[in-house]
Amino acid sequence: MTQFSARSLMAQNGTWSNRLLRFEPVLKERIWGGRRLAQLFGKAAAPERRIGESWELFAFAGDSVRVSAGGGGGDGAPLAELIRRRCVPVDDHSVQTGSFPLLFKWIDAAEDLSVQVHPPDGHPLVPAGHRGKTECWAVVSAEPGASLYVGLKPGVKPEEVADGVRTGQVAELLQRYPAVPGEVFFVPAGTVHAIGRGVTLAEIQQASDVTFRLYDWDRIDPSTGVRRPLHVEPALACLADHPAAGRVTPRCTLRADAVVVEQLVSASCCHAFVLDRVTVRCRVQGTIPRPWSVWMVTEGRAVVAIRDRKEWLRPGDTVLVLGEAELQIEPIASPLVLLETRLPNTGSTAWLG
Repeated sequence: MTQFSARSLMAQNGTWSNRLLRFEPVLKERIWGGRRLAQLFGKAAAPERRIGESWELFAFAGDSVRVSAGGGGGDGAPLAELIRRRCVPVDDHSVQTGSFPLLFKWIDAAEDLSVQVHPPDGHPLVPAGHRGKTECWAVVSAEPGASLYVGLKPGVKPEEVADGVRTGQVAELLQRYPAVPGEVFFVPAGTVHAIGRGVTLAEIQQASDVTFRLYDWDRIDPSTGVRRPLHVEPALACLADHPAAGRVTPRCTLRADAVVVEQLVSASCCHAFVLDRVTVRCRVQGTIPRPWSVWMVTEGRAVVAIRDRKEWLRPGDTVLVLGEAELQIEPIASPLVLLETRLPNTGSTAWLG
């Protein structure tokens, strides 16, 4: 591994702005995982491993993704170290803890995920120093009949949910949506939800792993021979009704020959992040605002020119672009589609065809 010194890199380069950073994803084996992340995105793992999640970009709770070789500088450096040395701009608390506010994943649900609830920021059930967990899903692929569950059906009361858990019929109380590639779902903290079998999606979320499992489809964990534990009381204590939860209606904010931008999650409904979908049809120039943007590529291939470097973008890539980056994107053969995440109350990327 290349010896890393953020201080020496800053001395050589003067600044860490205008960079595109890649990271080595961390593959997570899950009871409900499969092989689609390898098939769709080439995220290799041993054939016997059931990979449910690829953690693409994160730094929290003492763990961190690392910059990949040739990933824009600082090969092998933990993102947490870059943050502590102020190479990646975040707030002072994040600098002290070496943490990044968001977590980016690809998820392969070969089987149903548990029905679960996440607490919001500041809830008594959130451990001290930790965040709540609001998240958003963008469906990449789905088998016929695959579903997503977001929120309770109108009029369902918490005591009915508790009864549904006891009788194994909680799924009948949930809002069920067909999983359609390209569709996006907003899941605020406090919303009961589950990802159904046969769905592959991108997940953008607050950097938290606090999850309360409400129902697990009565499945047996093959590693233990028993059912996984539930957290019914904490889950019910976090339940909340959010009008914005569920399928997102994209709002087009830019339509041009070269690029189309759709707003998916706005600051008016989400305090943790804003999310756009960007479709690049032909060569386009862009200026990324401070402090940064994160791109997750869902379709297409492209070459990105930034700071006299050229980088390839492919489906399954996740990159951190540090502002105020000026770059040029040139799609190869087909349009490039990416999810662009930023902090609320920051400027949007300026695109010029």
